[in-house]
Amino acid sequence: MRTLRSLILLLFLSPAVVAQERVDFEAEVLPILEKRCLSCHRAPYEDSTGRTKNPKAGLRLDSRGWMLHGSDTGAVLVPGQPDKSLMYQLTVLPDDDADIMPAKGKPLTKAQTDLLQRWISEGADFGAWTGRPGPEVTEQEETPAPTSSPLPAKLAVWKALGEGVRPAGESALTKARRNAQIRLVLPDGPLLRVEYLSFEADTDDDVVAELTGFADRIAVLRLARAQVSDAVAATIVRMKNLTHLDLRETEFGDAGLNKIRGLSELRSVNLFETNVSDRGLRALEKMESLQDVYLFGSNVTDEGVARLREHLPNAKVRYELELPEGILETTPNRRRR
Repeated sequence: MRTLRSLILLLFLSPAVVAQERVDFEAEVLPILEKRCLSCHRAPYEDSTGRTKNPKAGLRLDSRGWMLHGSDTGAVLVPGQPDKSLMYQLTVLPDDDADIMPAKGKPLTKAQTDLLQRWISEGADFGAWTGRPGPEVTEQEETPAPTSSPLPAKLAVWKALGEGVRPAGESALTKARRNAQIRLVLPDGPLLRVEYLSFEADTDDDVVAELTGFADRIAVLRLARAQVSDAVAATIVRMKNLTHLDLRETEFGDAGLNKIRGLSELRSVNLFETNVSDRGLRALEKMESLQDVYLFGSNVTDEGVARLREHLPNAKVRYELELPEGILETTPNRRRR
């Protein structure tokens, strides 16, 4: 017993043991950056055609100075705060998110993102490594004020909406998981992303109603090609923190839009090839939070779209199919049902 007690004391008091538990940047984190990140985030260089390639977003990860300096939009590494460090946050987005990093190849493994998170939590200690010559970094730049937030708009919105929201209980999630894929939109927050990939044919209004028990935790809902109608709006309207809604290629229409007009946090709604007409667009006119509206293939008219754009001047209302130049556009006005 005395030996066991001594061992426990040693584990708690020995600096050597504590030091061994800290992440070694050069041995553990740097190899990940070199393999997955530096091809896009390194010093400018000339490619095989002689063109100068600059680091993406102005971000270089090939030195301590440049890493702490950040990108064109600001800091990406906040020592001690992985929740405010884009360098970590963008690696744990859903696999199909447009902002996930690395942008090329497979996402980082959970073991790799956990390691990155732990390194930042421990203070982002680079040890003796400095890398390529970079800008001088002051102490203030190394440890930004806790109130600073370099998160892009989408992530910042999810973080703000999640404040004070309790995570959904496991019992409420179990039934919905039969058909739905349910994931966190942020690894350290309570808000959820729900989609029905591969189960669209079995997903109707009643199946979506199984989300009611945790509707206020849903930020992203993808119902593309599901067998839902306007009746699904009775469930969607409960999602007060919903920011992204995808209803493309469903039977959703004007009556449904009218029911969800009160969703004040909705940023994006995809109504591609739905039953929505100009009458339904009037429900969107006062939804000032909207930034993206997709209407191609629906029953709306040029006049209805023009009116919506007038009421939502800051939103991108996409009405016509956008194809790369040189591709013949042969798209019917309505889809075949």
